[in-house]
Amino acid sequence: MSYNYSGNRLSSIVKGGTTYSYAYDSNGNTTTDGLRGMSIAYNYLNLPKTVTKGSDVLTYIYDAAGSKLAEKLNTTVNNFYTGAVVYKGDKTIDYIQTPTGIVRKVGADFIRQYNINDHLGNVRAVVNQSGTIEQATDFYPYGLAFSYNNLDKNRYLYNGKELQNQSLATTFFGMYDYGARYYDPMIGRWNSVDPMAEKTYEWSPYNYCYNNPLRFIDPDGMLSDDPTGFLKGWNNKVQQYNNEFYSALQDRLEDPKLLLKDAVNMASGLMNLATDVTGISNIVTGENKTAEGLSGMINMVTDFPKMSGEEKGSVLAGVGIAAMEIALTKKVPVGKIGATTEGVQYSGDLLKTAQKLYPNKAGKIEFHHITPKYLGGAKNGPLVPIDASYHQVITNDFRVLWPYGKGVPSATELQNIKKQIYSKYPLPSGN
Repeated sequence: MSYNYSGNRLSSIVKGGTTYSYAYDSNGNTTTDGLRGMSIAYNYLNLPKTVTKGSDVLTYIYDAAGSKLAEKLNTTVNNFYTGAVVYKGDKTIDYIQTPTGIVRKVGADFIRQYNINDHLGNVRAVVNQSGTIEQATDFYPYGLAFSYNNLDKNRYLYNGKELQNQSLATTFFGMYDYGARYYDPMIGRWNSVDPMAEKTYEWSPYNYCYNNPLRFIDPDGMLSDDPTGFLKGWNNKVQQYNNEFYSALQDRLEDPKLLLKDAVNMASGLMNLATDVTGISNIVTGENKTAEGLSGMINMVTDFPKMSGEEKGSVLAGVGIAAMEIALTKKVPVGKIGATTEGVQYSGDLLKTAQKLYPNKAGKIEFHHITPKYLGGAKNGPLVPIDASYHQVITNDFRVLWPYGKGVPSATELQNIKKQIYSKYPLPSGN
C-alpha cells in the first residue's frame, strides 16, 4: 500500500493497483473513507454522526459534551450507553464495565470477565470467572488485529478502546472510539484533527502516537502519552528549567555582574539541558548525538578557569547567545509558571474575556508566533510574549479561518487572515 498526501491530509491510498480516494470537510474530518467505500458525516463536536454505505446507515447519538448515548444501524438500536452500564436495544442490560474487565449478562446470569492487558493497555486475552479463555487477540503495531473473534463477548481491544464492530453493506467498519475522535487501525491514522494540535504543532494532526505505537499511547484521542512515565518526568523537568531560566535572567538584568560570577554554573546547566533535549530527540529520531554535545560542554567547563579574560568573555557571550536561542527557537517550551502580564497593555476588555474563557491559562506567559508555523511562518520567526489565555483565543480564531491540515495559504490569503485576526485581537503594546 502506498499513501498520497495533500498537505497533512491523506488524499488517496494505492493498493494492488487500485486507488482509493479520501475527502474531508472544512474542519479536516474525513468524509469519504476510500478503503471502506463509506461516507461519514460529523456533528458540531467533530464526532461521527452518521456512517453510510449503500442503503445502510450507522447513526451515533451524543450528549452536548460529546459522550456517546446510543448507536443504531438503520432503524435498529444496538446499544444505549449510560456510563459504565451499557444496555441492549431492548433496554435490558448488555454488560457493565469494571476496572478489570466487564460483567456480561447472559440470560438471567451475570458472568464476570477479566482482561489480560499488555504494557499499552491492549486487551490480549479475556478470561471468565471460571478461568476459561473467552477471547484472545494479537495486534499489528498500529492496532489492526490479526483476526477478530468472539466480539459478542468483548469489543474493548486495542488500548482498551471500543471497536466499532458493525458491518455496512457487508463491509466491516472497524474503527476505535477514543472519546475525542475515532481511530482507523487499517491505515494508522485518525479520522479527524487532534483537538490539542496546537500543543504538538511539529507533528501532523492526524498522526498516531508520534508514529511510535510500540512506545506511546493516546488515552482519549487528544494528546499521546508515555505509559512508562518518561514524558511526565520530562515535562516536569522542562517546567523546572523554565522557571530557573527566567529567574536567572531577571537576576542578571538587575545585576549584570552576576553573569560573570556564575558563568561556569550557567554552562553546566546548559550542559544538563542539552543532555535532556538530545535525549528526547534520540527517542523520536533514533539519532545519538548526546556524546558529541556533552564532550563540547565538558571541555568548555573544564577549560574555563584556565582561560584568559578575552577567552572567558567569548565563552560568556556564547553562553548568553545559546540561552537566548533556546528560548527564542523554543527548543524547550517557554513561559514561567505564575508569570504575569504586568506592564503590557491589552485592547479594551479582550484580555479579561480571554481569561474568563481559559482561567487555567490566565496570568501565564506564552510566546506567540505572529505568523503561525502551520501557516508557513518561520520556526525562528517573530515572537511576542502574551498572556496564555489571549494566545489561546487567537490560536482558535486562526484555526477557524484556516483549518489545521489544509496546507499553506498563499501570500495574499495569509495577509488577509492575519489582518482579520489582529484586527479582532490586537497584539498588546508594551512588548
